[in-house]
Amino acid sequence: MKAGSLAQTLWGLDWQAVFPRFVAGSKIRIAACGYEDFRRFADQHFPEIYGNELNQQNTILDDDDATKRRRAVYYTALGDFFLFFDEGRPIGGFACTVADWRTYYLRSSGLLKEYQGRGIYKDFIDLLLAQLDAHGVECVTAEVSPANLTVLNVLNKRKFNITGINNSDRFGSLVVLTRFLHGGSEEGFLNRFCVGVYPQLGRMPSVENC
Repeated sequence: MKAGSLAQTLWGLDWQAVFPRFVAGSKIRIAACGYEDFRRFADQHFPEIYGNELNQQNTILDDDDATKRRRAVYYTALGDFFLFFDEGRPIGGFACTVADWRTYYLRSSGLLKEYQGRGIYKDFIDLLLAQLDAHGVECVTAEVSPANLTVLNVLNKRKFNITGINNSDRFGSLVVLTRFLHGGSEEGFLNRFCVGVYPQLGRMPSVENC
């Protein structure tokens, strides 16, 4: 990962100082990396991870050269990247970007199929959230396919709220989820947009919100 990333400038997040770390029973090593390392893994393995779903979405595999250059500039400026290793073999990748001055975006990830279901993803998310919380990030967002019940379940158990739907030409409909970490943002969201019981806050809604 490049020195002085935007996340480091905004929040003091130095992923090189946090990683490498071991997860999933101290077997899988996670390391911070640069955009090109992540891109090589994605180009090679995302087609086998996502299959026809990826090929039908006009994603990174078939963009023209100009779009690829612009994407590289964007990711280099705003992104943080991680690779997962099993005894030196890359088996997964994760890309995050700064969405704004208060929000960190879990943008793209992929794990080889033989490593899915081993708790690697959830262990990494726990490490990430702990660091983001400790460094004062207010919100963490992610966009997930409604069919990806595994990831939806992982994020739901980590107190992510469903905050919207994003429809695009590239990915169709994705569920937007947000974890509110600081500043009373979760209470503000629930008061403005939700009705019913709020188990996250341990309280009932007021009459004017019903």
